[in-house]
Amino acid sequence: MKMNRGLVYSLCAAALVAVGANSAQAVINVSLNLTYTDPANEAGGGTWQLVAKTSDAASIAALNAVIDNVDNGVGPDDVTLNSGIGAIDPIDAGGLNERPAYLPTASGVDLIYGQDISAPATVVTGVGSGAGAGNLPTDQFLNASWNNSALIASGSFSGSRPSFVGVDGNILGGANPNFTAADDGATTSVVRGDGVATDGLKGGDANRDNIVNVTDLGILATNWQLTGKGWNQGNFSGTNNDDIVNVTDLGILATNWQLSRTPPVVAAVGAVPEPASIALLVLGGLGCLAASRRK
Repeated sequence: MKMNRGLVYSLCAAALVAVGANSAQAVINVSLNLTYTDPANEAGGGTWQLVAKTSDAASIAALNAVIDNVDNGVGPDDVTLNSGIGAIDPIDAGGLNERPAYLPTASGVDLIYGQDISAPATVVTGVGSGAGAGNLPTDQFLNASWNNSALIASGSFSGSRPSFVGVDGNILGGANPNFTAADDGATTSVVRGDGVATDGLKGGDANRDNIVNVTDLGILATNWQLTGKGWNQGNFSGTNNDDIVNVTDLGILATNWQLSRTPPVVAAVGAVPEPASIALLVLGGLGCLAASRRK
């Protein structure tokens, strides 16, 4: 899909009002969800999902996230922009600010998700709002406050734990169903994961449902004395991995029997624009200028 002024104006809206964040703004909560290949060996990397949820009844219109310590284009699965949410790629096609939806940085990615508000028929509503089509009904970490988040993008990481350099976003504005404007959102961000050391997942929780119980024991029993198995199959020994499901893993499970962890929660950072807002505002400002020149 080609997009010229629509997303540009969407980003301009954020540029014009981001500095005036106030309690009346709709909130956009953004989470970077980390799934470790081996939760007991966080240095081994894994996969990530960028999800977002808004208090606005309409939809998320655009989101700019700069993420550090993620794979950024070397492999085919490093970054994938979700389909079905009205995402434009490339951004500002044919315009002065044309760019891919995500760009590699020195150690991560600069990602922009945006909808074309100049073509209302293409706008997808309900992105990150209520039970919108494509939203994830159940949070990965079983925290109900994150149910019905929209999956924006996903990818892989290795080594250091991924983090946000910054994030900012805006929501659909204008009269329903003709969403032809965008309003800045008060954006918060958090990084959540299922690591043992950092996130508190219990050793022995094979299915990562936040409690060590008979289900996990059954998984371990099914793979007893088998080699080449990972955490999800009952091999919990992490960096001391002996490549076999055995009494060592049974001991780890027994130590944590019936223990649970509280799902990682959102750490609200308030309505103050984060560092990535700078990138969004700069692009928005340039877009406003470019759009005015193309009128």
